[in-house]
Amino acid sequence: MRIVKGFSWAMAHRLGQGYSGKCQNLHGHTYRCEVVLGSDMPDRFGMVIDFGQVKTSMEAWVNEYLDHATLVTADDKALEDALIALGSRTFAMPARYHNTTAENIANMLFWKFLGMAHNLNVSLITVRVWETETAYAEFTEGDKWHAN
Repeated sequence: MRIVKGFSWAMAHRLGQGYSGKCQNLHGHTYRCEVVLGSDMPDRFGMVIDFGQVKTSMEAWVNEYLDHATLVTADDKALEDALIALGSRTFAMPARYHNTTAENIANMLFWKFLGMAHNLNVSLITVRVWETETAYAEFTEGDKWHAN
């Protein structure tokens, strides 16, 4: 049995590492995340998990760290330093991620949410990150890509 919980946040980023295109410029999106959680056995109420528990763990983490922040990488230290000097909120992706793509955001959130799901006694199956209304990236349990 599976459930899907969605939530959204506003965040800025830019693509670096030699990317040539309009997304190399700082810009923002209203991101939407969907987490797919599962369990072999529903709880005594017939639920995989109460949606409120997902809200107070995974969604709360996103709101605390990513909402209305600028996502930066270790390779974009100049941007991070400039934003901090201006008093702007930033979130630095772990050093293993060299670009702020939707694919890397989905991957990062999967590994961040995996421990939370374990603590909630459910399986994390998929993290889907919508960058626009028509485009998303997803990372699913069993995917091998973990930028170490």
